[in-house]
Amino acid sequence: MALALTGCVGSGDRPAAVPRQRAYPRVELYPAAYSPYGIGSVVLMVNDSARVEADGLWVDLVYPAYGLTVNCTVTPVTSSTVVSVLDNRTERMALNAGGSYGEITRLTTDGGSFAALLTTRAGTGMTPVQFIATDSVAYVLSGAATFSMPVDPDSIRPVVDAVSADMLYLLKKL
Repeated sequence: MALALTGCVGSGDRPAAVPRQRAYPRVELYPAAYSPYGIGSVVLMVNDSARVEADGLWVDLVYPAYGLTVNCTVTPVTSSTVVSVLDNRTERMALNAGGSYGEITRLTTDGGSFAALLTTRAGTGMTPVQFIATDSVAYVLSGAATFSMPVDPDSIRPVVDAVSADMLYLLKKL
């Protein structure tokens, strides 16, 4: 018993701290400055540092320094199709999350639309930020952020938080 207890006593000789084998460089985050961009009947407030690539009712918000693109789609709806489009987009968000834990932020936009933002900080990390918004009359806006290559969720936390904040601002200002 005495021998076992001696293992619990600290000796002043502690090993030196050793850095982790893999380190990730810090990414310079984009400033929170925004400009309007119209897609169909919807105006998006887009981060000024993101590059906009548009084709009809699709728009990609490319964040070059992050290796991330937010794919946005405006789907025109009517009162008879809005529920099925929302169900489809919500199912897509769940599939993209892959069962990973996420945080959902629900809000009413400045223009009176309903919006939900899903931020997934764990799991594969391939679609960490997703959103859906609708005015329940004319459109459903959906979007998903995707990385251009597989990433380690621990290394991208500041980027996910920055893009999540950008998308929350975009949704609030619809």
